[in-house]
Amino acid sequence: MNKAEKTAEISDLRDKFLKASGLIVTEYRGLTVAQIQTVRNEFRKEKAEFRVVKNTLALRALADTPLEGMKAEFDGPIAIAITFGDPIAAAKVAVKSAKDHNKLVLKKGFSDGAVFESIETMSSMPTKDEIRAQIIGLMTAAPQKFLGVLNAVPQKLLGVFLAREDQLKE
Repeated sequence: MNKAEKTAEISDLRDKFLKASGLIVTEYRGLTVAQIQTVRNEFRKEKAEFRVVKNTLALRALADTPLEGMKAEFDGPIAIAITFGDPIAAAKVAVKSAKDHNKLVLKKGFSDGAVFESIETMSSMPTKDEIRAQIIGLMTAAPQKFLGVLNAVPQKLLGVFLAREDQLKE
């Protein structure tokens, strides 16, 4: 790799690090190319890019970015998942991939300014879509219960009238 290629790679990584919503650092030692490709395809479904990086280039690209706190993890054969969508969904993919491929080692994760020591902890959090659904559920629960109370009175009164009608028919 010549100097121009290295500069282009650093620039490309830096742009992706600045746009990323999260980062997952893994060690891929012992995985075959086919296994890495399988993991890459799983991440792609969650709007994440899984790629093997050269540590020296990645460290230069991390400088002066929000992800700078992850520098200590870049030793050995490293592959990173740069997430552009929901980082929690990508963490769930990482945990599943680590279970499927025993040699994939999960190191650390990054999401919304926080470094996660454990990807498993990160993956146990609700995704943004799950949080949105919970908020909408909370917002609609009170009006639904209020309408149920308002509807109960006429329904009960109608039930009394129907019962009285049946009683008079007998």
